[in-house]
Amino acid sequence: MVNKKVKGKQLKNKKNDNKVIIKGREYEITLSLGVLAELEDIYGDVDAAMKALQSKKVRPYIDFMYAIMVLEDGNENLTRREVGRMLDMDFINDLIGKTEVAMKNSFGEADENENMGE
Repeated sequence: MVNKKVKGKQLKNKKNDNKVIIKGREYEITLSLGVLAELEDIYGDVDAAMKALQSKKVRPYIDFMYAIMVLEDGNENLTRREVGRMLDMDFINDLIGKTEVAMKNSFGEADENENMGE
């Protein structure tokens, strides 16, 4: 396995357009350590969470949005069930594309045989 060096240009925030608005509040779609920790609590490990998101089923995207939202001030008591009630299929379809961007920004391009969570 070859370790690639990260250049300063690559560290720039590429996620500026990767935001959603739910109930008037803006959330950045990102795979920060906090979001990964929340997903790890739900799925048992990060690799399982990434595989669930790649399945493009609805539940993992509700879980992902919950993991993003619960980290924000004022959302500490939010439940996954409440998040599910806030979203519709149009939102989920948009979120799938934004999640793919977040994965690329966080993990880079993955080979077909490479696990995203490792």
